[in-house]
Amino acid sequence: MSPFLGLEIYHGENWAWELKGSYVNALSPDMRQLSGGLLHTHVYINLWTTD
Repeated sequence: MSPFLGLEIYHGENWAWELKGSYVNALSPDMRQLSGGLLHTHVYINLWTTD
């Protein structure tokens, strides 16, 4: 189980940059070792456009 919150930093015509943060809540006996926060960043590049 991993709820997340995201933010689009920039969205242009040919590329976009997103930042996402989440907290992983492990559903196993060793929950304390597997649970924790994560921060992701993604860059999406559009290589072609359609008319």
